[in-house]
Amino acid sequence: MIYLFLFCSLFLCFTGCFSSRLIDWDDEVVQGGSLTKQKQRVIFLQKKLELAEREVKKAEAQVEQLERDLHASQLSLIRKQLEIYEKSQGSLIRKEVLEEEVPFLKEREMLQRMMEEGPSPQSFEAELVLDRILRTITESRDLQNL
Repeated sequence: MIYLFLFCSLFLCFTGCFSSRLIDWDDEVVQGGSLTKQKQRVIFLQKKLELAEREVKKAEAQVEQLERDLHASQLSLIRKQLEIYEKSQGSLIRKEVLEEEVPFLKEREMLQRMMEEGPSPQSFEAELVLDRILRTITESRDLQNL
């Protein structure tokens, strides 16, 4: 047990000394090491920065593609829900939807966000689907009031 304690103590002392020497060497390279080493370090860091910038651009492109795919899927889902709603004229489903305080509220908010994100094929299509939803709701309310 004592040997284990002594071994651990010695190990920690040696690693502490070794790590402080590494820090001193790194400071020497950064502050006043040889000119070629500093140039090599600058070139290395520039290449590393360029690589990181390329990775960031690639990740941004992936995020944009995922957003486009998500919007396309959401539009498809909303269109299908609207078609089901339109086909169910006079059925129990339609009455339940009309009895909601605000029909298609989540879908309309989602479409509004898509339109606000800027000009794109999805924003134009979102505007058309939103018009269709509002027209369908208005027609349904008019038929219900008759």
